[in-house]
Amino acid sequence: MIISNLSCVMTGEDDVLESDTIENQIRYLRQQVDDNVQHLNSTEGDKSKYIDVIRQLNDKIAILQEQLEAKREKIAANPSLKAEIDEIRETLTNTELCFSQYDDIMIRRLVGLIRVMKDKSIVIYLKGGLSVTEVVE
Repeated sequence: MIISNLSCVMTGEDDVLESDTIENQIRYLRQQVDDNVQHLNSTEGDKSKYIDVIRQLNDKIAILQEQLEAKREKIAANPSLKAEIDEIRETLTNTELCFSQYDDIMIRRLVGLIRVMKDKSIVIYLKGGLSVTEVVE
């Protein structure tokens, strides 16, 4: 998720973030299918409602997979976008994210804003829209 958020912020393209969202929706729907299959197999009563739900979920998954493929094709068709995403992925993969010392370059790549609050907390806004709140004692 960090990679897709950073890709979106740094490139201005929503396709990477949208494809990540679609992938998450597909995973969620597949879990729903699995749950309904379990209910279908364990019920002694009318199984038709589970069969209908499973069909509907599979139809939604098929539509989302088509959308995902279109997003992936759009990303692949844009070599500069793909290069930037690969660079972000490589930076995050090759960089130790367990910070034992301050790394100015990494902080500038990841952090958008740091705000000190009156209640003695610090809010760190990461590029891509995520935020983390830490209480300073």
